[in-house]
Amino acid sequence: MKDPSEPKPNTRNPWKCPIMRCPTMLSDSALLDHLIAEHKCIDLKPVEAGEKALLSFRESIFPYGQPVCMGVLLYGGKGNQSSPGHSHRNSILSASFAAYEKHLPVLVMGCKTHLTDMLADDEIPSEIYNDICQRRDAALNGSDRDKDIFVLWLIGPSTSRPVYGEVTISDVDRIIVRGCRMQMHDFKDFLLPKSFLCNGEDYLMVNRPGMSLMTRNGEQDVEMEVVIEEEKTEI
Repeated sequence: MKDPSEPKPNTRNPWKCPIMRCPTMLSDSALLDHLIAEHKCIDLKPVEAGEKALLSFRESIFPYGQPVCMGVLLYGGKGNQSSPGHSHRNSILSASFAAYEKHLPVLVMGCKTHLTDMLADDEIPSEIYNDICQRRDAALNGSDRDKDIFVLWLIGPSTSRPVYGEVTISDVDRIIVRGCRMQMHDFKDFLLPKSFLCNGEDYLMVNRPGMSLMTRNGEQDVEMEVVIEEEKTEI
């Protein structure tokens, strides 16, 4: 019998699935079950606080302007605690995933877009707006690749307290390393880079020259480590 004092799942305010081509509307509590049932190709990795999750990706997985989910971390909290401090519950999980009822799904997202997406539309002076639009169109058809940027960030269900992640990427030999700490954001508000790049925080960005060096011009994988914490630590 479930403890009546435990928080009830948030089943209100459904929102679009964070997988770009999926139109399904989801509540916070239904997100994980949907990902398991409908997006079976996504890698699931159970982790505890401070534990490294290892992922890798190829630059070629990113279609221009379309966010890609590179993996889902099933965050179980700190050590021997039965549930993480953010009080999340997943609904309608199948028996084989019942052990993850109280795990927080943290989606590791990535997107290739254009440098001009760092400018909010309402902040672009009218005299250069048309030029910016032309540059974005050129990026879309691949004729302005030098201004490509690659953005990585974390999203998940809304939580009662902040959840942070340290995301680090490198080449396979760990000669070139980039990383930052970021807060996980609600998947309903933080889906497209254009909506948050101008804020200047909670994402890791690599420009085209940096990505080309890291991948040997697209020939090698990028190695990625993600560590989830519930407290933001200073570097």
